[in-house]
Amino acid sequence: MKHSLTGYARNEADGSVTVLMCGEERNVEALLAWLVQGPPTANVIQLVHEHVDWQAIDGFSIQ
Repeated sequence: MKHSLTGYARNEADGSVTVLMCGEERNVEALLAWLVQGPPTANVIQLVHEHVDWQAIDGFSIQ
């Protein structure tokens, strides 16, 4: 993965997206910065993030 993160991205029923990412803080911050803009077809209205305890997850998946 580009930012050397593990975790997942999941589309929710209400149209929001939940992302759990684990990795070095600078890599997490880089992906957060990208998420603020989102991909070209996305309409990002709000970004809410919180720190959680480390979770050992292999790879990164889109659910």
